[in-house]
Amino acid sequence: MYTIMFVGGFYDFIKKHKTVSLFLFLFTFFSLFFVSGFRYQTGWDWPNYTHFFQYVPKQVTKLIQFAQSPSNNYEIGYTFFNFFIKIAGGNIHWVFVAFSFVSIGLVYKSLPKYTPYVFITLLIYLFNFYYLNFSYIRQGLVAAVFLYSLRYIEEGSFLRYSFCVLLGFLFHASAILTLPLYFFLNRRPKKLCYILILLFSFVLSRLHWIEVFLNLITGGNIVLQKFIVTANRFQSDGAAGLSTRFIEFLVVFLFCLYHRGFLTSKFRYFNIFLNCTLVYLAIYLLFNDLKIFVERIGVLFIIGPTFLYPFVLGKVKERYFKAGIYIVIAGIIFIRGVTFLQGSKQKNGAVIESQFLPYKNYLVEIISK
Repeated sequence: MYTIMFVGGFYDFIKKHKTVSLFLFLFTFFSLFFVSGFRYQTGWDWPNYTHFFQYVPKQVTKLIQFAQSPSNNYEIGYTFFNFFIKIAGGNIHWVFVAFSFVSIGLVYKSLPKYTPYVFITLLIYLFNFYYLNFSYIRQGLVAAVFLYSLRYIEEGSFLRYSFCVLLGFLFHASAILTLPLYFFLNRRPKKLCYILILLFSFVLSRLHWIEVFLNLITGGNIVLQKFIVTANRFQSDGAAGLSTRFIEFLVVFLFCLYHRGFLTSKFRYFNIFLNCTLVYLAIYLLFNDLKIFVERIGVLFIIGPTFLYPFVLGKVKERYFKAGIYIVIAGIIFIRGVTFLQGSKQKNGAVIESQFLPYKNYLVEIISK
């Protein structure tokens, strides 16, 4: 898949063979869907979602009680979706197939509208965003819905945008965080404001504001209480630190901010992705002490740098120089992807080895028998 997307990136420069581009576009979609949708015993989320599916009751009366039970940590939309799959005679595989198809489908539906560099964006998506289909499928769906809904910010349709937020909220509560962004993502504050926001976020992170906050707060509403419980639970996972990917995104952001005038005039949705990247960077800094929050909240806004990255090429006029920059970007993405797939993950203080390798696919298993 990487090789195909890498080759497809050069078609973003040529733009002469539309039939080939369409073939590559459809082929990569079904390839990504096949890999994530038909997996089994692969990915960090597999055990938890499988366990939850087994306990979802088939009777409506019991389902309502189950959905309202304090022990049920899953949103009502996801709970009922599992119920409908179960009464239709399906299993957990159907859930992964449906989520992968919708999540990836929304991304592919959005690509031609938001960026002229479709395959280059896909290449970056492969290791920045696509992995959500293997780990946080509910957040992945919310992120895909959020990506799709950005068109309504540009169009000024708050009602349609709110509907998308509500739809995402049914599957993961974090979707509510995207609602106020309607009033910010398409604005163009002074460049100094961007720098001050990042500096303020960095200073707060160095002051370890989360630890101070947890020591001071003992009450609050249900949302605040959930934040406190989650923060205390995952403190042992440690801090996110200033990763090379964060530095990379920061450099890209500062470059695009510097050339904002030119890039805004050339790309219709540039400003939205610039501001979305600012939100991601600020969240990364603010919640740096809690790696789990960076992972679970930051994933909603990683679409910002994913789509902002290719706009850097929009500033380069020379085709060969542009191709050279693209090769460097592709190399970075490849190294990051291999490291991610082979790496381990820390959870509740324990180290969990990679659950992506060996990869298992039940369609492949059926065909090979």
